[in-house]
Amino acid sequence: DVTLRSHALTKLLGCVDRLWHQVAESLPDLEAMAEDTDNPLHVQQTAAAVASRVFFHLEEPTQALRLALEAGTQHFDPMDDQSPYVQRLVSAALDAYIQTRQAQDDEEVDQAKESLVDLGLDMNQLQAMVHRLLEASCAAGKYDHALGIALEARETSQVQEILRAGGNSTSLLQYSIQAAANTVTSKSFRVEVLQVVVGALTVQFEEQNQTKVSYDLLLVHQHLNQALPVSRIMSKLLQGTEDEFLLALQLCFDLMDSGDQAFAQAV
Repeated sequence: DVTLRSHALTKLLGCVDRLWHQVAESLPDLEAMAEDTDNPLHVQQTAAAVASRVFFHLEEPTQALRLALEAGTQHFDPMDDQSPYVQRLVSAALDAYIQTRQAQDDEEVDQAKESLVDLGLDMNQLQAMVHRLLEASCAAGKYDHALGIALEARETSQVQEILRAGGNSTSLLQYSIQAAANTVTSKSFRVEVLQVVVGALTVQFEEQNQTKVSYDLLLVHQHLNQALPVSRIMSKLLQGTEDEFLLALQLCFDLMDSGDQAFAQAV
């Protein structure tokens, strides 16, 4: 009887965190109910939610995540619930997503697909969840946290959105530069991130914020080995006010102190 089954699963969901070791004996049955399309959707989702909780207590977070995603947001909502269960599953989701994105970026597409299949996870579901987490972090003002995830996952579009949401602040742009230079291992992604930063810094430079951003702009162009834009910046400053002229001289000293003589000569 569907009504009886639904009622039993709902009751079980309410006590599974206390009785999980007993419920674990019925895991195969719960997973079968979650996958049985003859059952109403709410029955499938509740069965998945119960099984997910059991796997969490068995310290199998990836399997718990797989079933939690099948259970739907009424049973698993990382935006509203900060319980140890949700926090552990969010961590598992981020690990799986970052690992898959990096494999895809390294053109190991088959390996990435096989990894997700082995884990029983759906990339579209993972991506939707991670993007919601990034949006929530930005809404809470945790831009650096969101930016760190986007950089690890090598998502240029998300890096750009997070920087824009944070008002392209100096601290976020400098964080991006440091991460790209020191921790990002993919050369192609590093270039993409630095180009995003160059775009934001150039806008600020042209809005008469030369003193504030000129050094960072020079540094990014140097990382990109772009001498021509640096020479244009220097020329503009040298032809400006006395303060801008002095700033250009200081930038010249900084450039020589960087030790990159070939780049300095090109400029």
